[in-house]
Amino acid sequence: MEGGLLLELLLVAALMRRGVRTGVLTGVALGQTGEFSFVLAASATTAGLLPESFQQTFVTGSVITLLATPFLFRVAPALATRLAAWLEAGETIEAENAAAFEGLRGHAVVVGYGVAGRNVTRVLGAVGVESVVVDANPRAILPEAGPGPRFVFGDATRAPLLARTGIARARFAIVVVNDPLATREIVSVARRLAPAARILARTRYVRDLDVLAAAGADIVVAEELEGTVSMVAEVVRLCGVAEGSVARFTRELREEGYEALRAPPGLTLDPWLAELLVELAPEWVEVPGGFPGEGSLAELAIRTRSGATVLAVERDGVVESSPPPWYRIRAGDRLLALGAPATVERLRELLAGRDVPEATRA
Repeated sequence: MEGGLLLELLLVAALMRRGVRTGVLTGVALGQTGEFSFVLAASATTAGLLPESFQQTFVTGSVITLLATPFLFRVAPALATRLAAWLEAGETIEAENAAAFEGLRGHAVVVGYGVAGRNVTRVLGAVGVESVVVDANPRAILPEAGPGPRFVFGDATRAPLLARTGIARARFAIVVVNDPLATREIVSVARRLAPAARILARTRYVRDLDVLAAAGADIVVAEELEGTVSMVAEVVRLCGVAEGSVARFTRELREEGYEALRAPPGLTLDPWLAELLVELAPEWVEVPGGFPGEGSLAELAIRTRSGATVLAVERDGVVESSPPPWYRIRAGDRLLALGAPATVERLRELLAGRDVPEATRA
């Protein structure tokens, strides 16, 4: 086992340039002697290729590796981290690689270039923030060669490689890889290298929230809980809750760190969160394209006929707050309406099918 594990470690870590940590984890995963070896040993003995005296020793060794593998899996991440730190302690950043990112300041370091990573970099580019992407899969980054984010290929759990990105001068570090153990290591390394940066991490499970926060993440997005938030939002919409109340409710769930969703079974929803679902909340209502001509708020009798109150009107990006009764609305306007879900729905119906007097038609 030892020889095979060492060989695999060297092949992965050195020849494939995947880092010591990846090499150790791969070696542990592949170092055991599989059950099929029993069949091969028996066949080899029958064919005279394996001495009968050695067969029992081979089988014993195989059983030991099978029994040891679960325990090795448990200690492998810690072992890989310590071994990588020891071997890479004296590793320095190549001068040419360091110079490539020397001028970067206030940028974002994005670790992982899957669906989430690609869309994050697109949004960052749209708001004028330059990105450096780190990914261990060369196929993920090669199609993006050219204008756009800069790329570094390698294992982001390695501090020297992550330092190459200029993370110490970065504004954000965003970790969106699928390996929960690697995510924890990357967050820890990023926090050590960039004490002032905001670190965002994505995880799949609720149980990783506190672990990543302790490792140094400022914001942790849990897919398990985000899916729950989306499902809850759709359910309350079906129950007739106004869109504004739904938005406030989901925003509070996230700002509270999903605490309401992490409560033990049997507990009811916190009363103050429940109140958000029944409180009146402003909601934007678009005047449909089929709206005939123009009409003032007084002519439409919005308050009397629908029960909703118009707080503001947005037209061509300009917002008119507290519009007077004589303010005339037209197709394409957006009305900020306050009212119960039923009253807001009546407002939509009013705007879609009211009987407009001949004098007000365009």
